[in-house]
Amino acid sequence: MRFPAVTFALLAALLPAARAATEVELSYATLQRMLSKQLFSQDGRKYVRGNQNTKCSYAYLENPRVGEAGGRLRVESRFSGRSALNMFGKCVGMGDSFDLIILATPIYRSGAMHFKDVYVETRGRETFYSRQVRKALALTLDSQLHWPLEGLARGILETPATDPQVQKKLSRFNVTAITAQKDSLLLTIDFRLQVK
Repeated sequence: MRFPAVTFALLAALLPAARAATEVELSYATLQRMLSKQLFSQDGRKYVRGNQNTKCSYAYLENPRVGEAGGRLRVESRFSGRSALNMFGKCVGMGDSFDLIILATPIYRSGAMHFKDVYVETRGRETFYSRQVRKALALTLDSQLHWPLEGLARGILETPATDPQVQKKLSRFNVTAITAQKDSLLLTIDFRLQVK
């Protein structure tokens, strides 16, 4: 059986590319919508301590705005929190609300995007409470905020084909680099999709 020269040229062009990584450019507007939907899912809030039912001891972030600053991911958000005791139905202790800026280097680990080298600054008046919040967030945001990239990729790439006889399975997925660019986050991905 003879194959046309075009078929061999096409195969030759595809084979080297099969080993190359794929780049996915994710605009900050899209990333902001996705993070808001997936992470800030409790009435538009992301609780980093307590929940909506804890009246005197809670902390949450809301209204995230995503961008880039100096090659790092920049997230502006509103913080509200309270560290108080419930004494006879009244909260006694510290609490405040203020705007803050989170700068972090995004990394890929264990199927998700995490953050390292987290720096938090507050806007407006500096108080004892805002300094404590800034320190606590810088230490704990990596464990509080992570975005499941592998799960998202599986949801997109393994969607059922129009032909029910065709099955798609993501057998390998790794993000080798995440770069914060001016208008978007660039993810360099190495994956293998099996189609049977």
